[in-house]
Amino acid sequence: MTPLQLARTYMDIIFSGQRPERLADILTDDFQFSGPLYQFGSAAEYIEAMGGNPLAGCGYAITSEFENADGACLIYTFTKPGIKARMAQTFSVRDGRVARVELLFDARPFV
Repeated sequence: MTPLQLARTYMDIIFSGQRPERLADILTDDFQFSGPLYQFGSAAEYIEAMGGNPLAGCGYAITSEFENADGACLIYTFTKPGIKARMAQTFSVRDGRVARVELLFDARPFV
């Protein structure tokens, strides 16, 4: 898969709210996630956290997307009951898998 295809697959899995263990097929074992509210240091840790379905009732609409040989970037509108926020997410790819995700957004409406 291209970096953009990996990013889209990641988003589809995360926002489906079903079987987050499918992420194991596209994440490196040493996967890193960083965002304004959470940080994770391995694929196993991240997948376990997603098992509680934290994005139930949420959605997204991509407004822009970019890729190069080493990664991709998605800019999208995130929606959750009572909240609508612009977000950007970068995906670093290594050996055909996502090695790092950085999520950027204004966290004030969420806390």
